[in-house]
Amino acid sequence: MWEIFIPEKIFDKICINNIQEKLLNLLEKHFEVLEKQDFQSTYCIWKYLKIKNVNQDVFSLLNWEFWETYFVDYDFLKHDYKVSWTKILKPDNITQNIIQISAQFEDITKELLSNKLLTNSKKKDIQSKIEKIFFTISWILFLLYNLREKSQNNYKELWEYNGNIEYEGQAALISESVKTKHIELTAQIVKFEEKSEIFFQAIQKIFL
Repeated sequence: MWEIFIPEKIFDKICINNIQEKLLNLLEKHFEVLEKQDFQSTYCIWKYLKIKNVNQDVFSLLNWEFWETYFVDYDFLKHDYKVSWTKILKPDNITQNIIQISAQFEDITKELLSNKLLTNSKKKDIQSKIEKIFFTISWILFLLYNLREKSQNNYKELWEYNGNIEYEGQAALISESVKTKHIELTAQIVKFEEKSEIFFQAIQKIFL
């Protein structure tokens, strides 16, 4: 099973991808799509697909439609597919990317607030940077929300073991750890969303 994530909008104003229903129908018709749903957070909307088996045709369609602005959760090193720029979702990359984005926030804001005249080429360069930042933000938010949802599901499953005396103590200890992780992820989501919104509001007034 392969998971495919396609970001659509962020802050309800920045369109990352315009997903055509005919493309989704085409995927469902010719490939074994196990699940198709919208995934929505406070500021982002994504399309989420589970496909049992993929081949080059799947990626040719996605590459044609979305170029580098979609994600696939699998290891490309084991396959020889031609892809545009598909990201591999890895929770370990979150902290590093947040640090990089925070630095980019500051650099772009300073550049926009400076008294220097922005040439057309410079404006295009800044626009490209902004689009890449918001694409990365959509990935981080999706991953954080997805991890939190999984931790919540694990928490519910663990409590079911409490009906079995043999596993009750162990399940209770593990569930507390899962509960703590859920709280930490929620705090991280709120903090990152607030920081992202501040940046969005700043550049919206100045640039967008």
